[in-house]
Amino acid sequence: MPFLFLFLKMMKMGLSGMHDIVIIDPASPEFNRGSFCYLPYIFFSALKHMEMDVVLVEDFTCANIDELPKAETYCVGLWSYPQVDACLVLDRFLPSKPFFFGYYPLIDHLRLKKINVSFDKIQLGITQYVHHYKYFKHILLSDCDMHLTKYSGTVYPLFTSYGCGNKCKFCPVWINCNSERIVVPLKEVFSVLDVCEKYGYKNIHFTDEDFFFDHAGN
Repeated sequence: MPFLFLFLKMMKMGLSGMHDIVIIDPASPEFNRGSFCYLPYIFFSALKHMEMDVVLVEDFTCANIDELPKAETYCVGLWSYPQVDACLVLDRFLPSKPFFFGYYPLIDHLRLKKINVSFDKIQLGITQYVHHYKYFKHILLSDCDMHLTKYSGTVYPLFTSYGCGNKCKFCPVWINCNSERIVVPLKEVFSVLDVCEKYGYKNIHFTDEDFFFDHAGN
């Protein structure tokens, strides 16, 4: 049955030329990502694991709008202010109104059509990240900590938790996640690291907002 399901989906895409979902991550000069800045990749990983026909377009600029794949649904990551102009262009010119996700207070301020990525999908996405590196061109700009330790080769990001409840006044993360934190069970973290070992993924960069929140390792 799963094979038949996938075959029918491929036939449908071949006939219509349309994907189910295209996720667009507009370009931003922000090179130090964390938390909701990774949502385009997290959302993609979750949907891909669910066997959805989903495509991720990284580092999008308005010059490339005519090259976007056709889709029944467009979802756009808006997580930094420099992305606003590109997002407004996409909202105006895409063949169907896109949904926006990322930094929700900014999306609400701009009165854009919103889709909330559920906590279930976020947890699924961060546990399935490692299986979808092959689809990522930029590997999430995750070499920003090379100023601490110099190393060579590709840097691979991983989450063991997402969100934060510390409510630091200078930080938007807790506002965006309602002070909640998604935690990957330790057993699953070890499983993800086993996959990294299997495929030779070195230079792991843990991108948790508060990596040391659980000193007991529960």
